[in-house]
Amino acid sequence: MKLYRLFANRVFLKDYTRNLYSHHPWVFGLSHVVTFQCSAFSSVRNNQTGLDSLLDIANKSSGPDTMKTDENDDKKIIVGGRKPPVLDSTKISSDGTMSLNENLQLSQDGIFKDVTWQMHIYAHRHNVHITIARPPAWRHPVTGKVYGDNPPSRSVALSLCAGRLGFKHSGRKHYDSAFQLGTYVMARMQESGMNSYIEKLEVYLRGFGAGREAVTRVLLGVEGKHLRGKIIKVADSTRLKIGGTRSPNPRRLG
Repeated sequence: MKLYRLFANRVFLKDYTRNLYSHHPWVFGLSHVVTFQCSAFSSVRNNQTGLDSLLDIANKSSGPDTMKTDENDDKKIIVGGRKPPVLDSTKISSDGTMSLNENLQLSQDGIFKDVTWQMHIYAHRHNVHITIARPPAWRHPVTGKVYGDNPPSRSVALSLCAGRLGFKHSGRKHYDSAFQLGTYVMARMQESGMNSYIEKLEVYLRGFGAGREAVTRVLLGVEGKHLRGKIIKVADSTRLKIGGTRSPNPRRLG
């Protein structure tokens, strides 16, 4: 008896739905719209839940960022600094391999900063220039003065050429004048205490004058013993012209 009544109810409901759709088709369409909106709303909620969970996982595994709060103050204090970008925190060699960039260190401000000093040796056929550059936004450990703070950039600590030592005109281009300049720069850095501030040093060579070999000999000799062990990189930054404007005709004597 119960099965017969259930079967009769299904037949009656099917006929009633068919008649309702034939007389009022908008009711059937409205039900589809309501069903679609409910399903869309549920899918949006599921996507939002998944996004929140991914953000939680990313925040937990982001690195050394740690937050601590004070009971009497609602403000949050950041203890650790942000992680540097991937391209800034890694070094890419010529063969495509990547390694961690050890030149970045966490400062007292909670920001990863580059701590490498740079020595630029510009040796052309008439003169030689030696420039010592500080790290970006470098803070003096004694006076507390910040060099190159706004915006964070390298600042010049020492810049000398062969003419500063008394060599004039054609005397500035020779090997001896460049060697004396390199010796004077090393002694000046040692006397001023600059060598004690330098943790890592990068050497950039530019030009193919006689001063290139002379300053290199100074770094490898007794005069450069305080800096030789701190050099982590030697690069050639000579500007090579590929195409470009026409060069002047070579000078011919005699």
